[in-house]
Amino acid sequence: MFNFLVIFLIVLIYSIFCLVDHDRKNEKLFLILSFFLLFILVGFRSMSTGSDTISYNYSFLAACKYKWKYLSLSRFEPGFNIFEILMSYITHNVRVFMLVISLVFNYFIYRFIKKYSKNYFLSVMMYICLLFFYDSMMFIRQFFAMIILMSFSYEYAQEKKLIPFVISVFIATQFHITSIVGLLIYPIVNMKLNKKRVFFLIVFSLALLYSIASVSNKIFEILEWNYTYKVRDDSYSLANSLYFISYFIMFIYSYIIIKRKKYINSNEHFYLYVMLLSSLICLVSIKMNVLSRVASYFTIFSITAFPNVLKENCTKRFALSNTLLITIILILYSTSIIYFRPEWNTAFNYNICTTENDCFIK
Repeated sequence: MFNFLVIFLIVLIYSIFCLVDHDRKNEKLFLILSFFLLFILVGFRSMSTGSDTISYNYSFLAACKYKWKYLSLSRFEPGFNIFEILMSYITHNVRVFMLVISLVFNYFIYRFIKKYSKNYFLSVMMYICLLFFYDSMMFIRQFFAMIILMSFSYEYAQEKKLIPFVISVFIATQFHITSIVGLLIYPIVNMKLNKKRVFFLIVFSLALLYSIASVSNKIFEILEWNYTYKVRDDSYSLANSLYFISYFIMFIYSYIIIKRKKYINSNEHFYLYVMLLSSLICLVSIKMNVLSRVASYFTIFSITAFPNVLKENCTKRFALSNTLLITIILILYSTSIIYFRPEWNTAFNYNICTTENDCFIK
């Protein structure tokens, strides 16, 4: 029900501001209002929304108590701890802490779409219906890393500024170590995707799918890493299978549209790379679920890549019909997952804070 409500409000905002008078100013207003709504919903969620919400808030309270000593006490990466400690000099209120995090996340996603998307409506719908919106309430440290890669590393890679790029990826790893895969952004931004590379990546991924489970579990046993990094159960395999199918279809559709042209620009090569890598990492994660987290660093780019492929390579009428059809598919996709597999993300069971116990930690 909550998912339908969010989608309805987004469609309503778009209808009011863009359907009658469709110009860039109204689209920007739509984008601002949409992310203001998402900022409120994420910032004022209850403590029970998202399994990690309350643990992050307890971590913040510990940072308020111990200040810089907390760097040696926390199990989180130092970048997030420094953020918590700096916030502790401003407030000790966990609701303010959550609102600031929501503001940071939604501002940078808004900024990314505004700067790179040519179809704001479809980008917003993809952000919600591909479940990134819900992930922002669950995987907080990783989301910090994602927005750093999206907002800074990608820009530096486009400008071929290697040192700032490496520094930005390093900063992202200080929030979540898995973001080290962001180093791949630099080469693929300036690399053409041809049939040979597509074939190689697919074959390499299938080989990994076959061997990675047994090899990785042996490595984890030697390193004595937590079991949560090992192979997960069939429910998670189903999730990653579904993600693989979704992004691979997105890649194939985009590949067919783009390859009809004689000249393909570097942006379009990057669009194809991120969609292909997204799907193939999801494929390998069927046998090693932790890789689904790695896929997120590439799947998030699809919220601008796929709309841009449609906008740049289709007639206005065809792009409009595609947008309508894809929006319907996205709504069905997100609703099906939330209804049939609510255990995949505890943020699906969204509650807004209405009582003092919901809003604050005692």
